[in-house]
Amino acid sequence: MQRLRLQRFAMALATYALVILATFLATRLGLGEMNGAQWATYIGFALFGNGIFSVLFYTNANLRFSDPSLTREQIVYSSLWGMIVLYFLPEARPIVLMFYLPAFSFGVLGLTRRQFFGVEASVLGFYAVLLGLEYFQYG
Repeated sequence: MQRLRLQRFAMALATYALVILATFLATRLGLGEMNGAQWATYIGFALFGNGIFSVLFYTNANLRFSDPSLTREQIVYSSLWGMIVLYFLPEARPIVLMFYLPAFSFGVLGLTRRQFFGVEASVLGFYAVLLGLEYFQYG
């Protein structure tokens, strides 16, 4: 079972790489700009979070959790990570939001209804904070 979790985690890592590539392409197409510090933050958070998940999976520490696949935690982290680019590239927001769908698909399959709605509430909360930041910054 742990092998399957590692395979799914590898798929998640591939998705992170795809989102970073899509973000790069969006900036090249003129849908916004990110400076070096913003890119460092964006990629750094991807490496940091996935580094923690990697350690948990490869040391089998994830087996101590009630959900050893850490589905909920991975979805919440990836959603929080995605808010970085949503904040820095508001022009590319519709494109970036499409990348939330695969994570939620994993949630539908791997979480109870209550857990799934909790994850959704967290993501909506993150998005509300982002919109609030924009409102008070540019308001």
